[in-house]
Formats: sequence, C-alpha cells, structure tokens
Amino acid sequence: TQLKYLPQTAFLNGDMRFQKEDLIRLTTGMLKLFIPTDPNANKEQVEKASQEYTQMLTNFYEPLGERLAVSTNISDSLMPDMFFIYDVTDEKKVKDYMDNYLTYLKATHSLYQAMGAEKFSVFNGAAAGPSEIYNGVEIKSYTLPNAKAAFAQLPPQMEGLAPKQENIYYAIKESKLLYSMSATAQPIKDALERMAGTGTGFDKGAGYDKLTHA
Repeated sequence: TQLKYLPQTAFLNGDMRFQKEDLIRLTTGMLKLFIPTDPNANKEQVEKASQEYTQMLTNFYEPLGERLAVSTNISDSLMPDMFFIYDVTDEKKVKDYMDNYLTYLKATHSLYQAMGAEKFSVFNGAAAGPSEIYNGVEIKSYTLPNAKAAFAQLPPQMEGLAPKQENIYYAIKESKLLYSMSATAQPIKDALERMAGTGTGFDKGAGYDKLTHA
C-alpha cells in the first residue's frame, strides 16, 4: 500500500488499482462534461483536439503501473490541493514525458479553444517553473497563472476565493511518480520525508486504524 506516503490529516486519502483505459475515458469524459461548450463550436476541430488530448493521456499512463494513491486537502481557495502517487514501470519514459509536460498542458488548452471555452481554461499561459532539490531529489514545476479562469462565473462576492495561481510539481523517487497540483511543493516535500522515514504517514494515524478495525 502507498497509504504510508500520504498525510495523516487530509480531506480525502485513497489507494487503489485502476485500469488505464477506463481512467483515460473517464478523464476525457469528465473534461468534456465540465467545459461549457459553445454550441457553435466546430465539431471537426473539437474531435481533432479531443483525439490529440486522448493520445497525450495515453502516453502519460503507458509507462505507469496500475497503482494510484491520492490525497485531497482543502486550501484557502476554491481549488483544493491534489497530490498523487503513481507506480512507475519505465522511469526514463516517465521522466521524458514529465520534462515535456508543457505539451500536454497545451493540448488540454487547445481542447478548451476548440470547444469555444478558452476563457475557462486554467492552462492558458502555462509555463515551465523553477526546480529545486529537496532531500536529494529534484522537484520540478509548471505554473498555471490563469487558474482563476475555472471560476470565471463566480458571483462578485466570492471572487476572492478564486485561486490567483496554481502550480504543478513532480518528482520521481523509488519507482514512484509524485505529482501535485497545489500552491506550493509542500505535498511532495512531505511525501519525500515520509519515504525517507522521517515522517509519519496515513497508515500510522488514528483514521487508518479506525478504518481497518471498523
């Protein structure tokens, strides 16, 4: 189990096996479901952009295993911090993909554009961010300066809850891909400490004990 690498306190923690094909279909379907599509959007352009997006997703999951751990925490904005741990079966392919992750982010933005929903795209303006070394592991990042676009339809009194910027961080350690969408790299840093044995994970907490002994 990868629960030992997740935080003890979180809104949601989970560890599961998944079928890659099912997850790709679910991700693509959910994206289309929640994007406010312009009824005048060119169907051929939408289909082309959708196929390119699906291929990028397929390339992402291909060198990964079928084990996924996820942790969600509520932050000070309407966008929660999301942290994922994937098993890695081909580290070189994962590294190459993630080092060129901007291609995936641009493909996602292109799908928004094709659907006539560019103003809602959090991926508009995505760029490579800074990297740092933590506990001997390199953490790289991408910036999403347009994160507030996801909340473009908020009433004026709630606009202060929209995130001003969101970031994507990732690191590879011990055949694991650590990935977070969060304001800072802290979720990954905390996981690296737990992997190094200097932090305590969810499997040692009271919540896990109650769950397994219910």
